[in-house]
Amino acid sequence: MKAMWNHPLGRHIVVFTVLKLVAIFAIWWFFFRPFTSASG
Repeated sequence: MKAMWNHPLGRHIVVFTVLKLVAIFAIWWFFFRPFTSASG
């Protein structure tokens, strides 16, 4: 992993993959999470 991080293309791939995972989680959180009713 350290050798991949030292390579510019490897660093780009790792950062892009992490950002994609964060974006997918954010989209799921805002649109597809189970909504709980506050009114009971």
